[in-house]
Amino acid sequence: RRWDGSFTQEWPVVSMRHQFSFTLPASMVAGDVAMGDILLNYRFQVWTEEGRLPAFSPRVSIILPSSDERRTRVGSDPGWQFNLPFSREFGRLYVHANVGATWIKDRIESDGTLAEWTNIPSAAASANWAVTPMFQLMFETYTQTASQIDAVRENTVIVSPGFRTGWNLGERQVVVGVGVPITRGDVHDKGVMVYGSLEMPFKKTRNK
Repeated sequence: RRWDGSFTQEWPVVSMRHQFSFTLPASMVAGDVAMGDILLNYRFQVWTEEGRLPAFSPRVSIILPSSDERRTRVGSDPGWQFNLPFSREFGRLYVHANVGATWIKDRIESDGTLAEWTNIPSAAASANWAVTPMFQLMFETYTQTASQIDAVRENTVIVSPGFRTGWNLGERQVVVGVGVPITRGDVHDKGVMVYGSLEMPFKKTRNK
């Protein structure tokens, strides 16, 4: 039994087109709690959903090796992650696609030496159906392939049906969701995912 969690906070920088965020992950296995690697993220809104263009906001992240396990295995070398997400609305149907890659030094060869940079490509897609304006049925899928010891690659596919709902509280919005991720490929697993978000209004200050 494993519990994983993360906290992400995002701020607009100057305008809504520029967004900076950080992610703090943590996990608990057999009663032992550990901090994961911190992500510092920046994304830029290249396209909004105007005309026939989808929404497009590429993201770049720095992965800081803050966990005890990673600190022992990779020292102080940071990692990198790039993502190219697209979104499009079709009436009550919202579709999303995301392709990306992660580069980290977290693999040890059979002779005990540290491997070179490991590239972990990934792809994801989802579809959300708005049953009502504040209740959506969701279906998400994610796949990645990662190198393991002796150059063996581990392939992972996750599908996750679920739903989310929310409430408007003045200028703020609270969103909660539940999903059931099912993992297949070289690893077979299943779990439950709970999501919560507090969306705040953007107010740009002006110098007088």
